[in-house]
Amino acid sequence: MVIGADLPHITGEALQAFIDEARRNDDLKTNRESKSDIFVGYSLMSDCQALGHTSNHAVRINGTADAKLASVHILGPKALSQNSRILGLLKSRKNVPLMAFQLLGIRWLCRMAFHRPLYVAQAEADVKKRTGLVITGVQVPAELAVDDDTKEKPK
Repeated sequence: MVIGADLPHITGEALQAFIDEARRNDDLKTNRESKSDIFVGYSLMSDCQALGHTSNHAVRINGTADAKLASVHILGPKALSQNSRILGLLKSRKNVPLMAFQLLGIRWLCRMAFHRPLYVAQAEADVKKRTGLVITGVQVPAELAVDDDTKEKPK
């Protein structure tokens, strides 16, 4: 598990909720090995705002809601074996357009620039086609997405 160091609201319960949701999404009850190489968390912007998040850096997901990427990810062995790619992604976690370009290419970057909805299932399929990694998007508690440096700074 990779956890950003700037999560003031992080709790053990929020981390456990992420793990439980990843297991549900991956059906680990019947299969001991994960089908996913990376679990990427995202939170609804409305939940983040309830914790005092003031940044407007959100993407429209599944055509219905604005969301923010979480600062917590679960990496499996295949992802960890691609050290340089994963390290680059982790370094660009504060730059969602760069991360989208690295994982998904120019088409997705254009979708974001023109505020077109992004669909989690399509992103998962496109990442697999482009990188060979199986990535699963998981909705997580806002405590895992609201970080210190995206709050509005006092004037």
